[in-house]
Amino acid sequence: MKARRPTVFVGLHMVLAVLAGCGGTELTPTATPAELEEGDHSAGTYTYSAFAPSIEVRLPDDQWTTFHLIPDFFDVAVDTDDGPSAVMFLDPIAFLTAEEEDVQAATPAEAIELLADHDGTTLSEPRPVHIGGLSGLEVDADFEIDNTHVIRVSGGNIGFGPNNDVRLAVLEADDGLLVIGLVAPAGHMDEAEELTQSVRDSITIH
Repeated sequence: MKARRPTVFVGLHMVLAVLAGCGGTELTPTATPAELEEGDHSAGTYTYSAFAPSIEVRLPDDQWTTFHLIPDFFDVAVDTDDGPSAVMFLDPIAFLTAEEEDVQAATPAEAIELLADHDGTTLSEPRPVHIGGLSGLEVDADFEIDNTHVIRVSGGNIGFGPNNDVRLAVLEADDGLLVIGLVAPAGHMDEAEELTQSVRDSITIH
């Protein structure tokens, strides 16, 4: 039997914990980005230097938290009464087949075909998207099966399930494909869009 890789499950309602706070800088037009750390943040502009390509994101207030922070996957999330909504940034090692085999997708279209090729997974029609200066394709995804693994990063396999609404943008970067996701409690994507709009609009990719 093939050994299973560790799982990074992105059902964020499962990972809420008492998190150590970390200070941030007040946002000014010339602010130097602060380094993201796991835990809570103050309003300001942040980056995560271990992640490539370099990304800057502006958090509008002190309601934001980071749950995941590894060199090829980090997030910023805001809590709601129904659970957290998160903006996720992934530099995939590979996209996964239904059998959890690694595939190196060359284009956003190829990556989306792989995302769709999982039991119980339904994707919207891909639409063009532009984020932070990069272009690609974006889909809304429904995962009927809990912990459906679709992307591999250094910390394990990224899995989604029915407890979350998921939107994934697959972008063409200089060194491969970049994924920026929005994950919300099931049935609350509209609220998540509104809560995260300013953050998503602030994304700068170098």
